[in-house]
Amino acid sequence: MSLPAHLRKRAKAKSPFDGAALGVYRGPERLTEAPKVTTYRRSILQAIADGEVKAGQGQYTNAWRWHSDKSKQSTTITKSVVQFIRCGWARVVGSHVELTPAGRSALESAA
Repeated sequence: MSLPAHLRKRAKAKSPFDGAALGVYRGPERLTEAPKVTTYRRSILQAIADGEVKAGQGQYTNAWRWHSDKSKQSTTITKSVVQFIRCGWARVVGSHVELTPAGRSALESAA
């Protein structure tokens, strides 16, 4: 007597590489080229310096949100923040992101 269909193994054989984390880079941190400081990027750098950017929660998990005190709204700015982290202008500290000395100098030179 065979097992019910929901308990039987699938006919397809599993690959020994299924579930493996292939292509994970474990070397020293790579930095990308610093972006051009535009008005928009300068405002985001200022928001990071003021501590208004933090990790999203709920449906915004894995996203960076800008919580503006002036407009009482928040905006997703993940693409720009990740770009700043990769070029070395910002770093993640807990649920917040803060500027590095390179990021502070970029913000001061743009002002």
